[in-house]
Amino acid sequence: MSSTSLRPAPTGPGPRVSMSRVDGVAIASLAGSFDIYSLPALRGELDALAGTTPLVVDLSEVTLIDSSGLSALLSLANRCARSGPVPFGLVCPRRRLRRVFEITGLRDAFAIGADLAAVRAIWEAGGGG
Repeated sequence: MSSTSLRPAPTGPGPRVSMSRVDGVAIASLAGSFDIYSLPALRGELDALAGTTPLVVDLSEVTLIDSSGLSALLSLANRCARSGPVPFGLVCPRRRLRRVFEITGLRDAFAIGADLAAVRAIWEAGGGG
């Protein structure tokens, strides 16, 4: 008797995160899928930054985000808000991915811009999350 896994095989390349700093802002650039299967690999690096410095998560190279990925981003935003508050934002140039935030009602929970300059402008205007 053979058994079948209920967990679907991940598609595409595994998740990747690269960290950088630009003018005092920590940037976590994600690539690949940001879902329930990739979250454990990414959570440690993201959690280490939450609430310590202005943080931007760059979703430019994210191909998929599911509810667990959205939940992780919301958790990061909440931790940053409780820590001072520390600015938190998302770079999300892809319309298809931004639509996920609109459909779920999370658009106003984040400072979302097409690039870092747009996120900074939202922060300076007192907007976002």
